[in-house]
Amino acid sequence: MSSSESSVGSSADSTTPHQQRTKRRAAQLVFPYVPSVVAEPYIIASEAEPLKSMPYCLIPKDGMRQLPPILHLGWSIDEDKFLEWCAREGFRRTTTDINGHYVFDHTGTVVGALHYFAQRSGAGMFEPYIQLTCHRRDTVIVALTSNYSVSDELDGRRLEIFALGSLLQREGLLKQDSVAARWYLDFKEWQWVVNRPK
Repeated sequence: MSSSESSVGSSADSTTPHQQRTKRRAAQLVFPYVPSVVAEPYIIASEAEPLKSMPYCLIPKDGMRQLPPILHLGWSIDEDKFLEWCAREGFRRTTTDINGHYVFDHTGTVVGALHYFAQRSGAGMFEPYIQLTCHRRDTVIVALTSNYSVSDELDGRRLEIFALGSLLQREGLLKQDSVAARWYLDFKEWQWVVNRPK
């Protein structure tokens, strides 16, 4: 197993120094990144900053009494600018409505462009998707994966991930200042739960 921040150590005895540092950082987390003994108001979660790295405690593991919220790794985007870019570059997808008429497919258009950017930046191994988050300042993001599907492979793809962020920034499509991907809380699954449907 990898010893990076997005990986899970096999046991306490085999925990590496890197994982120990990650656990110490996790100990400094506050709600919504740790469970709360009181009501968990959405407004507090919506004001939380996205995480720069994935703490050990937020990766779901067998035997957990509570499962962590879903977080998505990606970038906050400017939807209007993204659609303007798609129109300028000829990225347009259509779908049919209930009457069988062809209409503009907003999601399909953006996702098609995302796959183009992923291929162009060398991150074609990912399947980018559009995700709503509960962060008020960063409502819509381009996402690559979630904490429920991270794998060791992610650790070896940091250069490709950074290259994709850099490309999106050069095209003026990011709302955030940094090209580094962040972990954003899911729009619906932002709280700790006893059971989470698969």
